Amino acid sequence: MRTGNSTVRLLALTAAAALWGCGPGTGPGVPETGLQVSPRSIDFGYVEPLLFSEAQTVTLSVESGSTVTIEGIAFSDPDVDAFLLSQTPTLPLGISAGGDAELELTFSPTTDGEFVNTLEIATDDDTIEIDLGGCSTSIDCTVDVGDDDDAADDDDAADDDDAADDDDAAGDGDVNVSDTAIDFGEIPQNQAPVQDIVALSNVGSGPLSVSSVGLVDGTLFSVSGFNGGNLNAGGAPVNLAVSFNPQGAPEGVHTDTLRIESDDADEPIVDVSLTITITEDCGACTPIIDVPGATPLDLSALGFGNILYLQVQAPTATVTVGNSGDGNLTVGSITEGGQFVPDNPSISVSNAPGLPWSIAPGDTETVEFSITGEGCEVLNFDGQYAFTIGTVAEAMGCLGL
Repeated sequence: MRTGNSTVRLLALTAAAALWGCGPGTGPGVPETGLQVSPRSIDFGYVEPLLFSEAQTVTLSVESGSTVTIEGIAFSDPDVDAFLLSQTPTLPLGISAGGDAELELTFSPTTDGEFVNTLEIATDDDTIEIDLGGCSTSIDCTVDVGDDDDAADDDDAADDDDAADDDDAAGDGDVNVSDTAIDFGEIPQNQAPVQDIVALSNVGSGPLSVSSVGLVDGTLFSVSGFNGGNLNAGGAPVNLAVSFNPQGAPEGVHTDTLRIESDDADEPIVDVSLTITITEDCGACTPIIDVPGATPLDLSALGFGNILYLQVQAPTATVTVGNSGDGNLTVGSITEGGQFVPDNPSISVSNAPGLPWSIAPGDTETVEFSITGEGCEVLNFDGQYAFTIGTVAEAMGCLGL
């Protein structure tokens, strides 16, 4: 596969998915290119395994001088797959003086542990690093992210200890939630539990004491991830996992309220409204992954079922993923590589907006790929559905055929 005018191919596998497993400190300084990167370290804090952090935005800008060309964006350690680049521009990208671009990063650990990695941004003159960290061992876990020299050197912001002493000014915390209303839509009665995330953070100038996180009713919905405690000003958000189990729930519309109580002087109580509509049991309610425009390939004799083939263009590709079945399709994470196929750094998911997905029958979502070199890649969707991207011969190689 070649970039430019070359093409790549996509295979979507459902029955064959069992082949694969599911899948800040300071950088080296601003180079002479004039590229400014902010922030250059991100600490995602605690995130429960298999859940997603709130997205963090990195801004790339050029204040003056000549145009800077971004030639590559990649993680330094591809084996650490807990960090996801969910939004990135088409490469190569030229940023002229006064211009900017944004990257969007999330943290989604699959197991308990402490995780660090580096996002490398290669320009036509140098490489800038963004240190990333996060943990999933306990709600109060911490991780040493880079050497945080900027924050430390801003340690004239050691006088920020004054700001910390201004934290004698308790009550300066400002509660913030990523959503004030969640509608899970229509879910058949016998479906698996559904889940959504509310990111809770302190955007104030002082500490925030959260005294209570819970549901007003609490009979059908449930919430986990954080029961209360102190949130530091400007610290990483905590994720509240709001779930509903349709099994046995009566048909009709169900509502509840997620209530957060804190010492925020302006908003001591913040409510998030929750709604779900339970419809009649639809029997098997089987979701079927679908790639519109794809052509079926008959490899049933080799043990592979429902394989779809789609030609897409490099260096970037947007692929639509639909649900042509009669059950709800839930995808919480996308993992690159798998048990038998190593990750290919030249083919990666550059944007999977909206994760976690809950795709109702007839609905679709999109995945964007960045393709910078040759080879093939296996992407696993929650261990249920897998895609292989590459030329036909490379794809067959990925499948071990």
